[in-house]
Amino acid sequence: MKKILTLLFVLLVPYVVFSQSAKEMEEAIEGKYTVDNRGNVTFSKVIELPGVSKEVIFTRAENFFTYYYNDAKSVIQTKDIERGLIVGKGKYGEVHRGISFGSATTVDTWHIIRVDVQEGRARIIVSLTEYTKARVVNGGAPIYDRTNVCDEYPINKKGGSKTVMMKAFYKSYLHAQISLDNLEASLRNANENQAGDISESEDW
Repeated sequence: MKKILTLLFVLLVPYVVFSQSAKEMEEAIEGKYTVDNRGNVTFSKVIELPGVSKEVIFTRAENFFTYYYNDAKSVIQTKDIERGLIVGKGKYGEVHRGISFGSATTVDTWHIIRVDVQEGRARIIVSLTEYTKARVVNGGAPIYDRTNVCDEYPINKKGGSKTVMMKAFYKSYLHAQISLDNLEASLRNANENQAGDISESEDW
C-alpha cells in the first residue's frame, strides 16, 4: 500500500511543481534543511519508539531498504548492529527535466540515508549529495555532468541555470520528505516490511 502511495506522490509531483515559480519553491522550503560540514544538504528526524528494542528497530530499518529499493545489497553501504548504524546510498531518478539556454537537462539526485538506532529510538538523516545531469543540445548525444548539490543553486546563490536547478532541488526535497516518512512508518510498524558531515555526533 505504501509503495502505491509513494508512486502516486511521485506522479503528482510534476503537477504540483508546475503551478509554482522557482521563487515560490525557494520560499516554501526556506529553513527546512541544513548543510552539514561535508557540504551535503540534510534533513533529519528523531523517532521515539518506547518499549521497542534496538535489535527490532535495526531489523525494521534494514527491511526498509529491502522494501523500497530494488537491490538492498548494493544500496546498503554500512550495516553495524553493534553500533546501531545503517547507511544506504541511492538515487532519486529524473527528479526534473528542464530547458535552459537551448539545452534540455535531466537531473538525477544521489542521496544517502543514515539510520542510527538505540533502545526505544532512532534518528534518520537523509542527505542530498550529488546531481547527475544529462544535457542534450540541438538533439545531439547527451553530455553527462556530475556536481555537488551544494555547488548548485539555491545552496550556491551564484550557481547557473537557476530555474532548472531550483526545481531540481525542490523536487529532491519532496523525495527526501517521502523517504523520511516511509522510513518512520517502517520503524513504527512491525509488519510493514516483513515481506520480503553526515553528523557523527552521539548526542541526538
